Amino acid sequence: MIEEITVTARKREETALEVPLSVSAFSLEKIEEAALFDTSDIARMTPGFNMNEQGNYWAGRLYPQLFFRGMSVLNPVPKDQIGALFIDGVYYLGAPTSLNTFDVERVEVLKGPQNAYFGRNTFGGAINFIMRTPTGEQRTNVMTDVTHEGSYKASLGNEGTIIPDKLLYRVSVGKYHRAPQFTAQDGGKLGEQNSTNLALTLFATPTDRLKARPRVQFGEDEDGAPAAAYLPGVKYDTCGGNVPYSRYSESGERVTLYPSRFFCGEIPSIDTLGKSIVSRNTSLNSPMLAARGYPNMLRDIFVHKNFEPYLST
Repeated sequence: MIEEITVTARKREETALEVPLSVSAFSLEKIEEAALFDTSDIARMTPGFNMNEQGNYWAGRLYPQLFFRGMSVLNPVPKDQIGALFIDGVYYLGAPTSLNTFDVERVEVLKGPQNAYFGRNTFGGAINFIMRTPTGEQRTNVMTDVTHEGSYKASLGNEGTIIPDKLLYRVSVGKYHRAPQFTAQDGGKLGEQNSTNLALTLFATPTDRLKARPRVQFGEDEDGAPAAAYLPGVKYDTCGGNVPYSRYSESGERVTLYPSRFFCGEIPSIDTLGKSIVSRNTSLNSPMLAARGYPNMLRDIFVHKNFEPYLST
């Protein structure tokens, strides 16, 4: 038996088979069965849709981007995106990384231009989260996912009745923690990620003809320094302007260019350049110690466990 999923992609209830759009819909049962915790999990299950936590050349979860059918933009800021996320049809300005599926009744991923229904920033597509409506049944549900490396995802929800047949509620809290993978030269941790999500939904039916469902939601990402670094072309350039190439200018003339700040031939490995080049300052201690003549003090103590050079200071 094929599960029938109702979607609201065109601002009215229809089955997924009736909508003349490319829609991938996930019901509550499918979300729970596949353990889809957040937007990145939805992306892994949806052909033609992908989410990148690292927008363009920015390291970490800054400016995450939604990709539909391979289309992307060079500028990662939200106002220039070609894909957008919505909650109950309302544009969600926050980062999709802090939004989980714990309170979701259904997720609709629409591929292709959706400007007529969702407005700007949806030339590539849109993803719409339809949130749960409290049922009045007193219940509590929990979802957890823990790894042996210290990372975890956890959500807790509770719903019930405030005024019988008049006012219902649902409250939830979600927490995501990604354990750091590396240690910086100053002893700090690299790659740690934390997300917190709080939500309260009310469903009021004061009369037979009036219904209201207000919802308040808070989401926050609090990450440490990302586990990424840049190789400055000025310092690690292996071309040095000695590898010319020719091209035609706008006027049609053939010109020869001598590019620099590039790698020519084989890209050097981290072992070749030295592991110390991939690091970040996670506190103000490193520049302060460098100014006093101890630039490697924290690295020696925390990474190499070498205290001897500093015992007399």
